[in-house]
Amino acid sequence: MQERGASVEEMFAEFCELEFPAADETHVYSWFRDQVLHPNETQHSFEEISALLEEQGLVVESTSISRFRAVTSKAAVIAEEKRHAARAEKKLREKVYIPGFFTVLARKPMGGA
Repeated sequence: MQERGASVEEMFAEFCELEFPAADETHVYSWFRDQVLHPNETQHSFEEISALLEEQGLVVESTSISRFRAVTSKAAVIAEEKRHAARAEKKLREKVYIPGFFTVLARKPMGGA
């Protein structure tokens, strides 16, 4: 919408059409500013983040994508993330907002540098 020249007010009105767990308009506007207007907001996949961590010599232990079970297969986590993304995109078309963030637990290998 921003690329098409929509104003902040127009974008917020569209954002408000989504179904939110928070009913307070101040909270929703804060969420809008953080998720839509934040100047440094970026998106990264588990595949990208796990590769970055590995480049830094860390081992991915678990992630919220797999409910913090031990990561034994990166491919399985990547596939699960894609299923979550498809569900979130479907919900967005239905005007339901699902935040798309995840956390990762990584560690330095024992005896490593």
